[in-house]
Amino acid sequence: MDFRRAAITATAIVAVASACTNVPLRVPAPLPSLAREEWYYVADDGVRHYVTEFGHGDTVVVLHGGPGAEHSYLLDAVMPLADRFHFVLYDQRGSLRSPAPDSSITIDRLVRDLDGLRQQLRLEKVTLLAHSMGTVLSYAYLAQHSDHVRGLVLTGPVLPTYHEYRDLSVPPSDTARLRLVREELTAAQDARRKVVTAAEHLDGTGLSDREKTAVWRIAFASANVFHVERWREVHGGQVFYNPRVSSAIYRNTTQARRDTLWNGFLPALQRFTGLVSIIVGDNDFVDPQAALWRYAAVKLPNAHLTVLHNAGHSPWVDQPQQFRTAVAQALDEATNR
Repeated sequence: MDFRRAAITATAIVAVASACTNVPLRVPAPLPSLAREEWYYVADDGVRHYVTEFGHGDTVVVLHGGPGAEHSYLLDAVMPLADRFHFVLYDQRGSLRSPAPDSSITIDRLVRDLDGLRQQLRLEKVTLLAHSMGTVLSYAYLAQHSDHVRGLVLTGPVLPTYHEYRDLSVPPSDTARLRLVREELTAAQDARRKVVTAAEHLDGTGLSDREKTAVWRIAFASANVFHVERWREVHGGQVFYNPRVSSAIYRNTTQARRDTLWNGFLPALQRFTGLVSIIVGDNDFVDPQAALWRYAAVKLPNAHLTVLHNAGHSPWVDQPQQFRTAVAQALDEATNR
């Protein structure tokens, strides 16, 4: 992997934006007509959770990332499969359409909310499709409610380990190599963060507000996809993201509880008898080249790892057909067990 491609200067992004803002948006293939139901699930403490559902077939609950993001950036990932599965998406507590007091937001509370939604859907067992930090919620839910989980499909997943190299028994020779990869990744991510920050402060550049937004979206896309030229297909960020959610989770959860939670994720996955499908882009900043997931997957008795070439943290943008094929196969197997 060439991490140098991530080290784009703000000047270069402005130039790209100036060129791209005049390029017509590529129209995706038409989707079948979808009837979406929207409603609010009210948790036992009165917090309302926005829920939307559509599709036909076995029910799949989709967990967005963040923490503090929201569901709509995942619509393009799952809508093409709506003729095969019934998808339920919701904004987690504190996220865009589900406002909640910061004092009420913890991982345990998010788990309780998810179980309440399962009961509202009248599901004895639930299949979870999780992205990014949504995978942490899926691990925590599995650890507390394994009897209510049918299968897990994880994309852009966080590693379920407390001490990555030690927990995964990575040999010393490989540890040194993987740490070098991680250092290169960190440097690339620092460059990306600087680009995004620069893209948020463009006063005096002479760009219109529309062009400034395009610059920011290109910078945001550079952190999430391999094919940055598809920046118009990358959604989320800015008003769609509430950074207070992650801060609240950290602030409201003691170090002892965080330790207990993380130490329980890998054992819970190892005990789980349902399918665990892992779909990772080889340019995903969470685990470049799926280097550590290759060790983690072999520790899980029912895991299947799919690595998508030239794909980043949002692989449905980079490799839409391969992503949908992998998700469909995983969901078919998970729901038919």
